[in-house]
Formats: sequence, C-alpha cells, structure tokens
Amino acid sequence: MPNLLLVPLDGSAEAAAAIPHAVEIARRMSAGIALVRVHQPMAMMAGPPELGPILPDPDVEALVCNDAEAWLLQRADDVRRTSGLLVVTEFRVGSLSESIVDVATELAVLAIVCCTKHASGWAPNWIGSVTDAVVRHAPCPVIAMSPVAAARTPGVQRLLVLTDGSDVAEEVFPYAMWLARTFDAEMELLHVVAPEWSGDGIALAVEPTHNHFGVSPAAEHAKAALDALCTQLHASGLKAKSAVAVDATPSRAILSHIHASDPDVVAISTHGRGLSRLLLGSVADKVLREGGRATLIVPPGVRAPEPKRLSETRDAADLLDP
Repeated sequence: MPNLLLVPLDGSAEAAAAIPHAVEIARRMSAGIALVRVHQPMAMMAGPPELGPILPDPDVEALVCNDAEAWLLQRADDVRRTSGLLVVTEFRVGSLSESIVDVATELAVLAIVCCTKHASGWAPNWIGSVTDAVVRHAPCPVIAMSPVAAARTPGVQRLLVLTDGSDVAEEVFPYAMWLARTFDAEMELLHVVAPEWSGDGIALAVEPTHNHFGVSPAAEHAKAALDALCTQLHASGLKAKSAVAVDATPSRAILSHIHASDPDVVAISTHGRGLSRLLLGSVADKVLREGGRATLIVPPGVRAPEPKRLSETRDAADLLDP
C-alpha cells in the first residue's frame, strides 16, 4: 500500500475543507489521499428515552448508504482529476471514531487530516465526541483544523512546536521535523513557564532560591535547553529558533504567541507532565478553536516515524535521545 493521508468526510463542505491541505502535503511528499466516509446506522444513534429504541427502515438505511457512497466516489473523482494524485476511498458502516481509526490502522496512513465543526457533525466540540476518540486512539498523527484554519492557504512556512521539556511532549519532534522538511519550513520551539510568585509552594520546591526581581531561573533553564535543541536542528539542516513565555495560563500565552508570530501549523503531543499533561484538554481545545491554525497532534503511544514513510527523520531519534 502506498503512503497515504486520510481525510474523513461526512458530506459537508466543512469537512471537505481539509482536502486542499491534505493534497498539498501529499503532493510535496509524493503520497496519495484516502477519503473515508462512515455511515452510522440510525439504530446506533441515541434518541429521547421516551421514544424507546430506534427501529430504522432497512430500505431507507440502504438508500442512505448508497447515496453516501456514491457521493464519496464522486468526490474522489473530483480530487483525482484536479490534483493528479492517487486517491482511494473507504466507505464504512458503524461507529464514526472507531471506523476512522480502523481505516487509519489498516491502511497504515501517515496522518489523519481533518476539519472540525462548532455545531453538529464530525467534531462538535473538538475535545470530546468523535475527534477526542480519534485523537486518543489514532495510530498516527492527526492534523486538525478549525473552519478558520481550513480557510487559510494550504502550505507550511512556519511551524510552532509546543513543549514543556518532558519526554512525552517532545514525541512530536520527529513529526514536526518531517513536516518542516517537507515544506522547507522554519520551526519555532515554545516553552511556557509558570511564574514564580512569592509564597508559591511549587516554585519554592523547584527553585528554593528563586529571584522575585530578576529573570525566572526556570525560564532561563528552558531557554538554554531549547537553544541547544535548535543548534542540533540547525546541524541537521533545519531552520529553527526558540522562545520562552512566562505565564500562569499556558493557553493564554500560546494564543498570544500564535497571533504575534503567525505560524501556519502548531504541533503538540498529548499527555505527560506540566503543559503536555493539559494539551488534550483545555489547552488543545483553545489552541484549535481560537488559534486559527492547523494543529498537528501526536496521540499517546504513537511510535516514531519510520524513515521509509516519513523521509529524512532518521536523525530525530538522535536529536531527542543523544
């Protein structure tokens, strides 16, 4: 099976807005596109308890399935004709999130590229529902976009990588490097450090001799660590710079930095300690909904990319584990 990027569709224009972004990535890396549509049977949908179980008409279900699959095939023809790329389709009946993850696993796709919604549909509230399940269980990175992010011109010139210095947070690095190499983009590493307030028990435990009137020792340490990583990135042929923000609210600092630096993609890992522990919750939610940028998310447990799939990332393991 050739290298593929998976795009989940539901028949809406909002979901289809991910296609141009997937096409641009696929074109840059000589990959193909897998368009996936899942029909969730009416019997699987929850209704008001007073109505009891839903007993759908089999003929109606068959008609809906046929129409949905025909739409998917037509969409694939359109993408194939306009992009010149290999385009395959998968139509499934079942749970939305489980089916998407199953297809991603079976096809060993490089990434899932999807758009979210703020109302009903593929991902009504981002963290929660279908998207939450896909992010938690996907066997590959997920590049998710709000409607505002999807409206931006496809392509990556600047890539913002969020880290808190933990091993888990830095699992996103090989994928960020892959995307940066694919587009010859500049990487910026951002670490948000909590302020050291007087009487702050956590700050005292971490840095008993902290200086209330000078630069935060934690911020200085974080900047030195990021600068060292940038040096290694430069040595591997990548453009990179670093930044440290001091703020008690990570999402506020990240959004402020996004609006000031104008990256095309924000890259994060999920789970871990500190900032990374929060990324699957409120921080990721705010970054995706309010940042207006595509968000590259590495789910927990996803293995580092293989060189044969994500070209030129073999040095990533050396970078993160010298």
